[in-house]
Amino acid sequence: MFVFVNSPIEAKVRQLADANDVMLIEYAMAELQPSFLHNYHPSSLRWILYDRILRLPLQSGQAFGSVVEKILALDARDSAFQRDPFALFSSQDDKLLVFGEERHSTIGQCGWNSAWVKDCFPRSVYDQVASRPIICSGISMGAASAMARYVQR
Repeated sequence: MFVFVNSPIEAKVRQLADANDVMLIEYAMAELQPSFLHNYHPSSLRWILYDRILRLPLQSGQAFGSVVEKILALDARDSAFQRDPFALFSSQDDKLLVFGEERHSTIGQCGWNSAWVKDCFPRSVYDQVASRPIICSGISMGAASAMARYVQR
């Protein structure tokens, strides 16, 4: 498991990570490039960081995303497991699972979701999706190949 953490990492956070075999990936907002990323909310920025980690070259020359089978991207505070979340997948599945939010609310009606779209895309994209239902970005999971395509988009 890995967690993106703002720099500098607090000693208590590092201690908890070490005790639970969690890899912390430290980043400094001021150092992210291109510089427009400095203005992104963490809920938007995480997709760019996910994409970067999946493309990260390993010593073998392969990308990190090509050596893992399945990925679960989630907000840690929203999480509790009662069983293996990947039990629904076979090793051949190229599935992506995303989860809907309130059916009666659209992206344009939600301040958070509309702000995220406006943060990351031109106004024309917002206009195209404003009337669409909200998909929860707090939890997404699937085959590594499906997740790689998802975060790239």
